[in-house]
Amino acid sequence: MIHELKRDHDYVLVDAPPMLAVGDAAAIAGKVDGVIVMIRVEETTRHQIAEVERFLDRVPARSLGLVAAGVSKTDRKTYAHYHEYY
Repeated sequence: MIHELKRDHDYVLVDAPPMLAVGDAAAIAGKVDGVIVMIRVEETTRHQIAEVERFLDRVPARSLGLVAAGVSKTDRKTYAHYHEYY
C-alpha cells in the first residue's frame, strides 16, 4: 500500500505508536524513506531520548528530524526569536 501511495503522491506520512512502547515502529521503519520523531517537551526524559537514538541506530531508516511538542508560550523569552511561529 505504501508503494502505491508513493507513486501517486509527493509525500506519504505514516503515523505509528510510540517507538519504545510496541514493535510497530520498528516494523514500519524498514518500509519508509525516513522517520520523524515527535517528543513532548515536558514529558520526555533524557533517558527516553537516548533510547530513541539507540532505536534509530538499529532500524534501517533515515532520521529526518525531531518535532518538539508542548513548548509553552510562557517560554517566549527562551525562544524569543521563534515567537512569530506561535
